[in-house]
Amino acid sequence: MPEKLARPLPLKIALTLGLILVALNLLELPVMHLELGAGTVFNGLILRTLLSSGLILFLILKAINGKNWARYVFLILSIPGLLMSPAQVITYLEENELMLFGFTVLRIVDTLLLLVFLFLPPSGQYFRMQKLQARTAHE
Repeated sequence: MPEKLARPLPLKIALTLGLILVALNLLELPVMHLELGAGTVFNGLILRTLLSSGLILFLILKAINGKNWARYVFLILSIPGLLMSPAQVITYLEENELMLFGFTVLRIVDTLLLLVFLFLPPSGQYFRMQKLQARTAHE
């Protein structure tokens, strides 16, 4: 059985950032509840938040365990949210919703840092070595 590769520091940091991103998503729910109140819209936000948090956690854990596809899927799924975030930030500022503004800015920064750490050269080398190790294990 091949020796398990040590994860580089950027991937360990990416895992931490992924967990922070999930926590930010979940912590935003009480703030949204205060802003929107209970109702259909809030229930939809709960479902969306739980699904997106679960997907983020799944993809980050897969990437941390050497699945290169997971970091690309995370990148592709992050792009629409990052593109729409400036409009959200402006809206929250205009409506004086500073808590939601803060959560949005933190999520943007966290997502960008997470993507950077997932695609740093040591991370890329780790994924190449994982792939090479998997090939040699099948021979």
